[in-house]
Amino acid sequence: MHEMVKAKVQEAGFLPFLSILGHGKKGDRPLLVALAERWWDTTHTFHFDEVGEMTMTPTDFSAITGLRVGGKRLQYDFEMYKNKNKVVKLFGKPIADLLAGERRVPYDSLCTPYWNKHPKDDKEADQIARAFILCLIGSSFLNDKSHYVSMHYAPSLEKVSDIGNYDWGGAALACLYRSMDSCSRGRSASMGGYWRAWEVWACEYLKPFALSSPSGSVNTWPRTLRWVGIKSSLLNRLLYYHKHVNWNPWGTNDSELPEEVKKTVPATRKRILLEGPAGSAWFLGERVTMQSLGTPSPQVPKIPPRTMLADYKLSNESEVEEAVNGYPASEWVAPRSSDYADYRDEYIRYRHYDDLRDAHEIHIILPNSKMIPELHRNHNIVTAEAATELLELNAGLNAVLFSTALEASTEIRRLREEIVSHFS
Repeated sequence: MHEMVKAKVQEAGFLPFLSILGHGKKGDRPLLVALAERWWDTTHTFHFDEVGEMTMTPTDFSAITGLRVGGKRLQYDFEMYKNKNKVVKLFGKPIADLLAGERRVPYDSLCTPYWNKHPKDDKEADQIARAFILCLIGSSFLNDKSHYVSMHYAPSLEKVSDIGNYDWGGAALACLYRSMDSCSRGRSASMGGYWRAWEVWACEYLKPFALSSPSGSVNTWPRTLRWVGIKSSLLNRLLYYHKHVNWNPWGTNDSELPEEVKKTVPATRKRILLEGPAGSAWFLGERVTMQSLGTPSPQVPKIPPRTMLADYKLSNESEVEEAVNGYPASEWVAPRSSDYADYRDEYIRYRHYDDLRDAHEIHIILPNSKMIPELHRNHNIVTAEAATELLELNAGLNAVLFSTALEASTEIRRLREEIVSHFS
């Protein structure tokens, strides 16, 4: 990248995020499936039996990616692709030729005409910077799992010196939430957005997810760089991930955080609506007070907003504006007399634990398998603890089976399309 262009991308605040891209690490699909199993799209939180609720907070996302959550609302123009003169003015002629009247452009093709291009003046440097950032948006943190990026982001890129003031991180986190919603409901077989953030989040908070030492220190920012190339053990983490939590992965002193992460802390202390290009998503800080407010123990939250449900929408722009500004999470916590243990047992725990909690022994038919000799089989009688372990093991194996089946289905579909394309 030419120094003039690089300076503009840096001013927009994207260089920290760029530093975590392109390391070539294969995605950990079983881990993502295991997380999706515990995700509730009506609260945007993971429900863990022993711990309660946890989620990716705005501060978490900023610390992991280097993208700030907060700032000006993104502006969109869904008819921009029709205005060829405006497109040429903002991005130069190459992108206008690529569009050819379409709403969006392949981001791979977008990069080609600008690659190693030396701008002749500041105006052309602005055009190249906009094109680069547009490509970055479509290929990473606002990726919709296609190979295209829409031109409707153009108004937020118009003034290059102002790009960094927009809430790109909030849009990216909304994209991540909505993608996890789809996966948890089985509507999608893969994650959109910057899905690697879930892997890093799990490594930082849920210690058994990362059984080998990270490559960087706790002072590594963005924190994704700390986990490049780590190895982990699927079986152990699926069995025990809910029992060991690091509640302060970013430290306990907000003043020591990088500036962009520090600016995100106020959003984490709220119930706040995050606006994304494919739809908005609530972050409910009151449901994860140990993460959002730093409380020594979890608090019982009040009910989620009705707009978490698909049939309810905010009725007017003033309501949207108010929700985007957010409400203090502390106002949405139930009275202190509420017992979180009772609340967790009623609403958070998975029901099979209720059946086993007070039992001493469980009668169960066990397979003749060498996998479970440690479960002390005795005429098909096992302890309640061992039966619980069996259920957890079964859930983990189901996740692996589901993941493998999805990969096989995707490959079969690809081969079919390849054959049809060949003979047509």
